[in-house]
Amino acid sequence: RAAREAWAAHCQRGYSAVLETFGGQMRSTIRCLECGNSSVTFDPFLDLSLPIPPEVAASPGGGTCTLMDCLDAFSAEEVLEEADAYYCEHCKARRPASKQLRLQRCPPVLVVQVMRFSHSDERTARHKLETQLQVPEEALDLTHMLAPPEG
Repeated sequence: RAAREAWAAHCQRGYSAVLETFGGQMRSTIRCLECGNSSVTFDPFLDLSLPIPPEVAASPGGGTCTLMDCLDAFSAEEVLEEADAYYCEHCKARRPASKQLRLQRCPPVLVVQVMRFSHSDERTARHKLETQLQVPEEALDLTHMLAPPEG
């Protein structure tokens, strides 16, 4: 229900043919690793910025990966800790947490861009990744990226 309400509110702000064709909705779930409390938010998107999987990008010559590998890296569970720790409303403190993105609403046409630049630790220097990307010629199965139905 919360996803439908968030989508309806977004569409009310400016529904268009672009939104109808390319608009989707992402579900972000953050779960406190101390108490298990979860926070769920819904965000609209017109495109997805996909990372090259780090293990592939670090391989000699840039390696090769598939578009599905990039989608899996995008939706992989991430642990937030230390400087990125999550403020848990239940614990009333910053705690380590897991974060995961899922597609709540798939658009009829999914636009993706692949992040082909890597930043150094200093955040000043960047270099282009030479990874070869294999894109399927047929339809892309995204069922594993879908959020579970709202209960």
